Amino acid sequence: MLKNILDRLNQYLLAGVCLWLAFISSSLNAADDPRLMGGAEIFAERCVLCHGNRGMGDGVLTLLMDNYPSANLLNQRYGSQQQDIVENIRFGGVQGKMSLYSPPWENELSRQEISAVALFVGHLYEQPESAAQLLDGVAGKSANDVARGKFLFMSRCVVCHGEGGHGDGKLAGKVIKDPLPYDLTLSVRPQPYIEQIIRQGGAAMSRSGNMPPWEEEFTRQDIAALAAYLMTLRKTGGEQAGDV
Repeated sequence: MLKNILDRLNQYLLAGVCLWLAFISSSLNAADDPRLMGGAEIFAERCVLCHGNRGMGDGVLTLLMDNYPSANLLNQRYGSQQQDIVENIRFGGVQGKMSLYSPPWENELSRQEISAVALFVGHLYEQPESAAQLLDGVAGKSANDVARGKFLFMSRCVVCHGEGGHGDGKLAGKVIKDPLPYDLTLSVRPQPYIEQIIRQGGAAMSRSGNMPPWEEEFTRQDIAALAAYLMTLRKTGGEQAGDV
């Protein structure tokens, strides 16, 4: 009896290991596929504002607009076959199948680009974690990432750092006093450092303990987008004087 139980446990463990190795292998293969990478880049540039950086419909526009129709791709409401996805991208909502909020891309993207995006969306359906890793790989590289970063900043950071990033938010000098929130326009640190301090918080980086860690609330792409936006707030040339 005990031997049977142990044999069954070993079978479960072996199956679990095989599944994990298969997932790792598929993720590595996906990262090596230029078509998938190209599709991820276009998706990050054109699609995350509505569909979000995991395809779950939590993009910036959906959060800003009232009664925005569901943009969650993971429910696969409009077909999951490659041809269905291609047609959805090409025609958007103009044929009445989907919401008119979904734009047609056939006049802006080439057939090859549409095919690449469709391939990526299909990968998102089948392996969402692997697709998320591909999106993380292109995080912070598009104008839409900066737009998402601005939204995150305005919704989370202005209360301390102020709308222009000058450290003059509503809590500055009242609740946050010693030290005051930093003037982000004076920062000269590289973007990877900015991402790290957003992720880990000030105390972990030997900076102000008033700066909280955001790694539990923000995804990697959120943090990269926020850091990309903060880079746009900086003063230029000799005006840079800070060290954060």
